[in-house]
Amino acid sequence: FEEIYRNNTITVHGKGDTKIDFIDVRDVAKINIFFGSKKKLSNESYNVCNNKSISLIELAKYIQKIVGIKKIKIIHTKERKVNKVKKRLGSNKKLKNLINHNKNIDIKKSLADTYEFWKREKKLI
Repeated sequence: FEEIYRNNTITVHGKGDTKIDFIDVRDVAKINIFFGSKKKLSNESYNVCNNKSISLIELAKYIQKIVGIKKIKIIHTKERKVNKVKKRLGSNKKLKNLINHNKNIDIKKSLADTYEFWKREKKLI
């Protein structure tokens, strides 16, 4: 949001076709509270994810709509060398069955809420 505010740009690494399974921190917190309140834990592992992936270019377009700027320049930089996995998508089926958690916060709502928080922190509203 800072980059959009200052420069009217969004930087995307590579072509923007990398897909990532984003999850809202509030959903992660709910899951942590669930496991933290259990009296007995097992050694099982669970995917904490949204079960949906979106491309970085789609994410940039969502952000553009949320901030309400019609023309944002998307700057493509070199693809990152850290992790060249093009699609990250987890399955949260096992977790959902355990905690009866059926609905994660949608990425668009998560971004919109983050933007509102950012504006309050910057004292723009």
